[in-house]
Amino acid sequence: MDDNTRKKLIDKGAGALADALISLAGQNDLAADVVERLSSDQSELIKKVKRKISGLKRRKAFIHWRESGKFADHIEAILTDIKAAEPDPETGLGLLAAFYETDKAVFNNCDDSSGHISIHYKVIAPNMFAMYASDCADKKMVLDLLIKLYSDDDFSLREGLIEKTCEMIGLHETLNSIHLFEMLEEQEEDEYQKYHYQRAILSLARQTHDPQLFERTTLKYQPQPGAAAILDIAEVYLASGEPGIANEWVGKIPEGDIYMADKRDNLLLLIYKALGNPEKLEKTAWKKFRARRSLDSLNMLLEVIGEDKREQIIEDEAYYIIDEEKEANYNDIQFLIDTKQFDEADICILVKAGTGKLDGYLYPILLPIAKAMEKEERFLSAYVIYRELMLSILDRKFYKGYSHAAKYLRKLNALSEKIEDWQDLGNHQEFLNWLEVVHGKKSSFWRHYRG
Repeated sequence: MDDNTRKKLIDKGAGALADALISLAGQNDLAADVVERLSSDQSELIKKVKRKISGLKRRKAFIHWRESGKFADHIEAILTDIKAAEPDPETGLGLLAAFYETDKAVFNNCDDSSGHISIHYKVIAPNMFAMYASDCADKKMVLDLLIKLYSDDDFSLREGLIEKTCEMIGLHETLNSIHLFEMLEEQEEDEYQKYHYQRAILSLARQTHDPQLFERTTLKYQPQPGAAAILDIAEVYLASGEPGIANEWVGKIPEGDIYMADKRDNLLLLIYKALGNPEKLEKTAWKKFRARRSLDSLNMLLEVIGEDKREQIIEDEAYYIIDEEKEANYNDIQFLIDTKQFDEADICILVKAGTGKLDGYLYPILLPIAKAMEKEERFLSAYVIYRELMLSILDRKFYKGYSHAAKYLRKLNALSEKIEDWQDLGNHQEFLNWLEVVHGKKSSFWRHYRG
């Protein structure tokens, strides 16, 4: 709502607004939470939070995924109440620790495949915990609480607590925490819990910004590190101002290993820039651009070789896609559209259609392409895409999508009137005849179309 609405509400007066809020609270649980929050002092809010947390721990009813969004609002209200109470750091940490201890009762009895509920445990609560912990004078108490919470994490919801440890307790206690977690890891027999501790140790070592410590810690658990671990080590060295060592580590990834290639190339761009190696910087920028052409990768390349080369690169790449590549992929087609190379995009789409390579199942990718080509009056390209989108729905008998399929057929009818040259791709009447034969018995689809 705009400022004018706010002013009008203020003009109504406190009494009128209070009456409206109370009335609304009687109809809506979230509104009731807001009213209770506004009308409670600190001690009342803290008691309210404790009651709600106790209720979560006792909860037995199952939460279906359809209900998860509404239940997530209830979880959010608890965290909002904690903030609104403005507790001292120790009290705030105690309330958040109690909140985390509800995870078993909640996640043993819910379907959170949507992620609506877990985000509050994984993202919002850790940020609040870090805020209170940073202000807490007793860093040893904070560390003890961190270890206690992290060690009892059956649902992997508490890993976010570790990510800001150095910020919360300082470098000295963070180094101490690494030692404590290493002892726990060595004593642990359960393989999952050992791995859980190892993840904490690696995160803590990284937060110290000591690349040698992070390297030793990584190699302790992965004596023969794969690409992911190698890149992590290289990142830490680069962040510590040692691009040469970072480059050496990236060089340990075997030639031809494409796992995490995009991350590797991004890191190499930063390394070569730090080393002042323009030749390798340009080579890597070209490699990254050619791996996935887009406006973003084009702009990245131009930052290296110069903005003045934009038009030439666009022209050259359009030629390269058409004449050199065996088959343009959808990223290339979108790139051609984004750079207004519609003739070349038209050719790529029609070649795919003629060779049966248009995949109507790729709806999120194809629909924007179809709309762009229709807008540019490339009606045959738009037609063949809409045709594949419609057939993908009919072929898999996706009844809920029949209304969309009917819209696509009406779109095909309209486009067909604007097409003069069908380029051996089958005209609209031929398609309609075929459609009646193959999908004529899908009565639900035809009702949507004719209705």
